[in-house]
Amino acid sequence: MREVPLLVFVGVVLTTMPFLAGAGHEKVAATEVDGTWRLTRYIENGKPNEEEVRANFLIVRKNGIQEITRGGTFFSKRKITIDPLKTPKQIDLVDDAGVCVVGIYEMGVDGMRLAILADPEKRKTERPSNLKDEGNIVAVYQRVQDKVQDAKEEGSNPQSVDDGQVRLEKLLGRFLKNNNRQWRFVYDDETQMTPESGKPIIVVRKGIMTYGVPVRSGDLITFDSIESLQRTIYDSSEGGKRTLSRELQNHSTMRYYLRRSLSGDWFFDTIMLSHSDPEFRDRPYFRGRVNWLADGIELVGLGTDNFFRQGGELFPGAFLSRRKLKQEGNRLVQTIRHQGYQLAKGPEGDILPIPDFSQPVGELFNSELKSEPILPD
Repeated sequence: MREVPLLVFVGVVLTTMPFLAGAGHEKVAATEVDGTWRLTRYIENGKPNEEEVRANFLIVRKNGIQEITRGGTFFSKRKITIDPLKTPKQIDLVDDAGVCVVGIYEMGVDGMRLAILADPEKRKTERPSNLKDEGNIVAVYQRVQDKVQDAKEEGSNPQSVDDGQVRLEKLLGRFLKNNNRQWRFVYDDETQMTPESGKPIIVVRKGIMTYGVPVRSGDLITFDSIESLQRTIYDSSEGGKRTLSRELQNHSTMRYYLRRSLSGDWFFDTIMLSHSDPEFRDRPYFRGRVNWLADGIELVGLGTDNFFRQGGELFPGAFLSRRKLKQEGNRLVQTIRHQGYQLAKGPEGDILPIPDFSQPVGELFNSELKSEPILPD
């Protein structure tokens, strides 16, 4: 593989899409791009190149520096900068001689796609997923979880529903008649996203959310989340001008159902028990797999929802989401990585309630929120 193409696709890693606008934006981006990435697909001049994929290139990125190894041997090193607020997102890679390579990228939940264009001017309009022309280079990456972090986070699956109940009680609390404490989160933030090319919006969110304690229900373990949320949606234009397009006030209660399969794996379902919008009442929200951590749980699943676009309009879509809950001292930490997609079509053209992973809607959403502290008894 030539060095320039390799460096380009590696740079895709930089672009883990933080939505946050303002002073905290770059800080979020820098945190998300740290780590190790492996090439899973490489397309040059419109043709896949499996030889490059088999070459075992690893890309490690930290503090704005990207280092590449091939088969464990040093290959190259470059400085990287990104502009995740551009549409499409842009990336620059600079070597020690000052030579700069420019590209565009887009992110998924655990993957990324980066492209180097034959015509650099097209990076103002093209998307990596749409490129098929001669002279373009497209690379797809998958995040390689850090082994030290994995060893710290991984926990063995509970061997019974009783064991799972005990594990969840350590995380979320135990039901006591004279103790009504629950984990409480306060929302007060704003997010910039671009659900459609060239049409960014800003969502201002204020409200509260609480997690209830786990309760045994036959062979299931359940717990609830209750949310009261006010969202204000603005259309965003050049120069930072905001135009109010919609205001929403939502109240909802969602129930999580955790179950252990005969194989020993754990899965979950969610049901929206109540919602201020009748469309969402008494319906599934998302479902998937439970990953048990040493000090918490991670829920990875698919679901359907409505997404905002400019003008305050809503349109249906699907999503892939990772929701991690971990206890840190007297606080609960919630980490969410969430990517929206267009709805997929079946072999006969029927629209299905599952994501079309080739058609992301907007950027990858990353959020970490700490609960209010709970004081000891």
